[in-house]
Amino acid sequence: MPTTESRNRPDAGQERDIDLINDLRALPNETPWVEFKRDNTNPEMIGKLVSALANSCRLEDRERAYMLWGLDDSTHRVVGSAFDPDGDKVGNQGLAIWLDQALQSNVAFQFRVVDHPDGRVVILEIPPALLAPVMFKGFQLPPPLFRVGEDSMQVVLYGPRSFAEMTQDERIRACYHHAVLKCLSGDRMKNATLCERFGIDKKNAAMASGVLQKALAAGLIKPADPEHPRAGYVPAWWA
Repeated sequence: MPTTESRNRPDAGQERDIDLINDLRALPNETPWVEFKRDNTNPEMIGKLVSALANSCRLEDRERAYMLWGLDDSTHRVVGSAFDPDGDKVGNQGLAIWLDQALQSNVAFQFRVVDHPDGRVVILEIPPALLAPVMFKGFQLPPPLFRVGEDSMQVVLYGPRSFAEMTQDERIRACYHHAVLKCLSGDRMKNATLCERFGIDKKNAAMASGVLQKALAAGLIKPADPEHPRAGYVPAWWA
């Protein structure tokens, strides 16, 4: 179950979290397992990023992923945050309970409020996906876009759109994400699973086949077993 620790924490716990914040601030850019925010506390955004970070944490073989509020995205300077994970609500539900119900996997995430010497910081600690990928409300389409620059990583989140409304690049990216999630759950992406993912009727399976071919041509996926075409597909980097 998710937890929140924000008041009356032992000094040793605060000191450990201050050291953690400083270690994360020292990273050269936002990695796939760390996200910095000033004060963006939109619940939908948090849910999508918890899902993405938990899955990335598994892929990067990290013990934990983190979101931190109260830091400048570009400089990682502590600027302080008024975010109150204890008090924020979504409808009539507390934020942590709402997130727990919206995430389609058991994620023992934890909010912690830290009195850093330079300002108030909120940490969201997220464990890696284990037996199955972590999905937020079914991981709607199109999937997030991750842009990695020299000194930062930008995550672009989109409003929900149907297969017909998505661009070709978005369809290819969704195909790749689907392959990653299938592998994380011990399965393989196939034409039938991609049809289900996109909401494509079986009689129109050729539409999913076209996306698969484009993802193959882009070097994002590969056959799971070249000698057995029906074995499905995996990400190109999958061993």
